[in-house]
Amino acid sequence: MSFDLSALFADCGLLGVALSAFTSATILPGTSEAAVLAYQVLRPEQTVSLLAVASAANTAGSMCSYLIGRLIPQRRQIPERASNWLERFGPLAMALCWVPLAGDAIPIAAGWMRLPAWSCTICCALGKTLRYAFILGICRIFL
Repeated sequence: MSFDLSALFADCGLLGVALSAFTSATILPGTSEAAVLAYQVLRPEQTVSLLAVASAANTAGSMCSYLIGRLIPQRRQIPERASNWLERFGPLAMALCWVPLAGDAIPIAAGWMRLPAWSCTICCALGKTLRYAFILGICRIFL
């Protein structure tokens, strides 16, 4: 018996992609790229919808992490290097929260530092949308 990821996401549709994208943006383990690519291969006519759903869900996951950061008391310390980096770039740093491993910590730290939520959301959404657009563009070229 084999596990077919493509069939799983075909059955779950965009909801499956959204759940994968949301959880992948939190501290929970996961990779939304596999779900996005599997869905793109199965439903190439829905590229725009796929891009919108994956980007929105992944942004929502990061903003949940941002809210968790807001709940951390400020009397606790985050690493000085991260703090200095976020102070330097501010909400623009959220455009990089798609980066594996380090990206999960950026929205938590941004929330803890009380960076403006709307600016963080916009920068986060821009970075994540560009990342998925790049992935989907490469997929359309080679598949």
